[in-house]
Amino acid sequence: MPISKPISKPTSMPQMCLCATLAGFITSTAAAQDLGLQDAQFALTTEEEDRNSGGLYLDYAITPDHGFALNFDLFDTKVGTIGAVRAGLSLSPASDRRYGLFAYLADMNNESSRWGGIGIQGRRQIAGVGLGGFGGIAQRDSTMTTRLLGDADVLFAGGEIRLDLSASWQGFAQVSLADFDELQLSTSMIWGEIGLLWQDPSDRYALVASYGFEDFSNSRLNDTTRIRLGVEITLGRGTGARALPFADPFLPVVARGL
Repeated sequence: MPISKPISKPTSMPQMCLCATLAGFITSTAAAQDLGLQDAQFALTTEEEDRNSGGLYLDYAITPDHGFALNFDLFDTKVGTIGAVRAGLSLSPASDRRYGLFAYLADMNNESSRWGGIGIQGRRQIAGVGLGGFGGIAQRDSTMTTRLLGDADVLFAGGEIRLDLSASWQGFAQVSLADFDELQLSTSMIWGEIGLLWQDPSDRYALVASYGFEDFSNSRLNDTTRIRLGVEITLGRGTGARALPFADPFLPVVARGL
């Protein structure tokens, strides 16, 4: 008598749907492990003319391709302490590029003076060279009638380049432009810096030294140069991500008491 073989039942549609759902859940869970806080960096810097600062940078991944960054900064200047916060949403379609939108707000602690702005920023990495840029518009609201600049609107833009010199050394340069066109004070401003960054082998801290300048088109304002020294400490995963390029156009003029 021939032996009958068991007939396997075809996989039902509900089973196929369940398997697809489980596969999707496992994939999304694995991707979620790379989300959340990516980097946390703390920085301290000192400059000439009694201008010191401290900052905290937090970088979050909200999807595999989208990020959210927060910057908290304090600047101790000869005219007072300035606090600033900046938030940005960014897109990283590939590992070598990142760009997005930002908004920031700053305030001086000992007088009724605040300012803020919005803009775009981005960076692209090409063969060990990082190219970045930013631009935006900002506005200041001040009730201090003794300030030469007072209330003001400004357009600003800038760019940066970062060059990997070795596994531990990086050279960088940044230049920014701003245009103030007010009744009290009309001037264009260009400021920037060039410097070196040394990263320790563990990628947990870095030392920074740079030479900077501030030039004004209005002869009533004196051009200045400065030396900046700083230390950066990485508190997060140490992915090596840096804040996208940015420079506050009001900081140089407010620090002068304008």
